[in-house]
Amino acid sequence: MSSVESAINCTSCGRKPNPSETVFQHCSACKTAYYCSTDCQRRDWKGSHKQQCKVNLLTKEAQAIAAQHTGDTVTGIRLACTKEPGGFWEVEVPSKHSIFDNALLEVPALLGIPLVIHRVGTQSNNRVDLDCPIATWLNIKYADGFAPMEWQSHVGTCLVARKDKKPLSQEHMDAVHMYISRLLDMFGDGAKYAQKGITRTAFEKWFEGYKREQVGNGHANWEKVGSVFDA
Repeated sequence: MSSVESAINCTSCGRKPNPSETVFQHCSACKTAYYCSTDCQRRDWKGSHKQQCKVNLLTKEAQAIAAQHTGDTVTGIRLACTKEPGGFWEVEVPSKHSIFDNALLEVPALLGIPLVIHRVGTQSNNRVDLDCPIATWLNIKYADGFAPMEWQSHVGTCLVARKDKKPLSQEHMDAVHMYISRLLDMFGDGAKYAQKGITRTAFEKWFEGYKREQVGNGHANWEKVGSVFDA
């Protein structure tokens, strides 16, 4: 940790700095969490900050890479809601689109994949038409496997892209949502069990098997698909 002037409450206990204190300390990795003591830092690390720190660091890394992007568009994915047939497919997203200002999706980020999502604003008198299961899955939380209420139904069609503005292929989108579907099954056996699978190592191991399966099933487009981490 390093010291910084603190007008910020302790992230762990919420304590405000008293008049005799001129500094609180922050997490030396992500520099977004502040602590009044080592005990508070340890407590928060064991609680939720270990995961949040990974997301924060990946966010900074993605922003730095995105800053080097010079093209007018970025290859992303359109996720169709029930009203719009087609599942999902590649689209070109303007490089200055507001999607790139959005926060990373937590579980994909913990897998090491910097995805962001944006609702396009689909309208329908039949709200069931607006369900978008893949968008819901992408929004699940590490803690319990549930998406926030606003992402559980009536979501509408969405765009998904990489915050680092690297291309997101249809095959990689397929792999990510299929892996999260697997995680949802694991959450049925308990959060701690599922959380063991929310790592880059676990995803990479599964991905190699999934790729072989797709090729074996005659999907020739998968033969040259590389790692999502080498995009």
